[in-house]
Amino acid sequence: MSGGIINTIFALALAITLLAVLWGLVMYFAEMGSDEAKKEHKGIIIGSITALFLLMCLYAVIAWLRSLAGV
Repeated sequence: MSGGIINTIFALALAITLLAVLWGLVMYFAEMGSDEAKKEHKGIIIGSITALFLLMCLYAVIAWLRSLAGV
């Protein structure tokens, strides 16, 4: 069970981040008249995409370190 917990945590974090992106997109298009709400939801979308990118980079670094350690 090499890395089972790590893989589960990353999968859960990625799922939550993807849900945040989708929720931000849905709310962005639902608020067609309000510029302030669109601005807020655009911030959610950008933040969650940034978090998704950082999670993928962190996962790659951890996988690389595990391969170096031979685990």
